Amino acid sequence: MDSLELPKRIFTLGEEPFPIKSLTYHTDDSKLFSVVRNALHDDEYEELKESRLRVFLEFKEMDFGWASRLVHYMLCFQLNIKKKYELWSLVGADPVRFSLIEFEQLTGLNCEYIEHLENPGCEVTNEKASFWERIGVSVDAGPSSEQIIRALKRCQEWSRDDRMRLGYLAIFSGFIEGRKYSSATRASLARLVMDLERFENYPWGRVAFKVLMDSLRAKDFTKSYTVDGFIQVLQTISTVAGIQGWQKQDRMKARQDESVNGAKARQDEEPSSSKALSVEAKEKEVKEGKEKELKEKELKEKANKGLEKALAKAKEAKANEAKANEAKANEAKANEAKAK
Repeated sequence: MDSLELPKRIFTLGEEPFPIKSLTYHTDDSKLFSVVRNALHDDEYEELKESRLRVFLEFKEMDFGWASRLVHYMLCFQLNIKKKYELWSLVGADPVRFSLIEFEQLTGLNCEYIEHLENPGCEVTNEKASFWERIGVSVDAGPSSEQIIRALKRCQEWSRDDRMRLGYLAIFSGFIEGRKYSSATRASLARLVMDLERFENYPWGRVAFKVLMDSLRAKDFTKSYTVDGFIQVLQTISTVAGIQGWQKQDRMKARQDESVNGAKARQDEEPSSSKALSVEAKEKEVKEGKEKELKEKELKEKANKGLEKALAKAKEAKANEAKANEAKANEAKANEAKAK
């Protein structure tokens, strides 16, 4: 069976933008979650860790290592598809999909569909207005990570429910929205925290996925860029895809070895006429296997050449920048000498 023709790449093979500048993100704020741990009582923090939003704390506590280049290459090896909330990328020679389905499988978050997802409707009661005032936020705005940290540092005498609300808001601000430290979150969603059970069971997976995909779609990968949302999931899926690719190659090699050994055994048992046919079939199989290996080798060589080309460009750009800085420094020294 012929393999399906894949959509075109966003960037031509070998011309993908090299990550000369940085790819950063706002989630996993170490300061925010150390304050959360210190502010909540042990039983409160354990309740947060056992909630439906526990995956965010698990990522934090496992000291997840950020590999910006891995994520950058996955973004630059994207295929040009029409679906807004679906991303396809080449990992090796295999296409890998990242959609709401994969996001839900990796995080275990509630991703069910509901109407008015980002504007669920939440009445502003006196209790809600009082809590918002207590954390120093306008009733029409959502708290930023910065404001949540300030509130956490002075919440020891607050009620248990109010401390839990701050814990959930920290997850909402730090991972689900995952925006700049001082940026306000969306009040329409943040207000849900006044009903702790409703907040915990809300489809935050769908919200977090949409935040991440909207942010990625707006980025220029040829420049330095910062991603909003739970970007760690994209790194995880690229790692899993790479491991699966290696396992697939191992299985293919094992099947090929098994086929060769089986053919040899059958050849010894068959009569001479059957052996001739078997040898001919085997030669054809070996030839096809070699052709397939050659194609895979050529594909890998192209990818490696593209990477080498990008590295050379980056090295040249860095050298030119160093020369320009040195020339500026010499010029400044000369002007200073003239002035004296």
